[in-house]
Amino acid sequence: MKLRDIRFGSSALLIALEAVALGGIPPGGAAHAQAAARPAYDLGLAAVECFEVIGKAPEHREIVRRRSGDDPGPTRAFLVRISDSTVADIRATYTDIEPSPHPGFEHFLSSSIRLDVSEDADTSMTQILPRDGYVMFTMSQDVVEEISRLRPRCGARQHIDRQPFEEMHRRVRGTLRQMLDQNRY
Repeated sequence: MKLRDIRFGSSALLIALEAVALGGIPPGGAAHAQAAARPAYDLGLAAVECFEVIGKAPEHREIVRRRSGDDPGPTRAFLVRISDSTVADIRATYTDIEPSPHPGFEHFLSSSIRLDVSEDADTSMTQILPRDGYVMFTMSQDVVEEISRLRPRCGARQHIDRQPFEEMHRRVRGTLRQMLDQNRY
């Protein structure tokens, strides 16, 4: 399956993850309106040096299903490694940076980073800045599998400290699970 053949409505989760990183979803879906106008640094597949799966993201799938009515199928959180020059460019492009609620990370206040893997596939966004040259995103397993066919696994090339990303992923999943339990989606 080619990336351009994969379509799913992941924008709801992207908005949720951005808002969760900032401490929650504003009432009335205001996060959706904010995210639409948010400036984003575009990372294309060419900027990805390697790739590493962090874990499953079933809450992401359920939020997308509830918000859009489309089921993207299983979803995964994953890391992409980008060059130090790309990290520097991201930091120079948008300077609205502050410490994140996730220990050891920083985030944008009103900007984001978008991973655009194909002109026909949906994108994934995050407000969390790169750490040690890695950025974490969540997308459909089909897209994740395609990226992994096109880029080598990071762990095969270099040592990655996955623990901070795994901890952030657990915290985001817990927050999303609480929101789902409270029918906030």
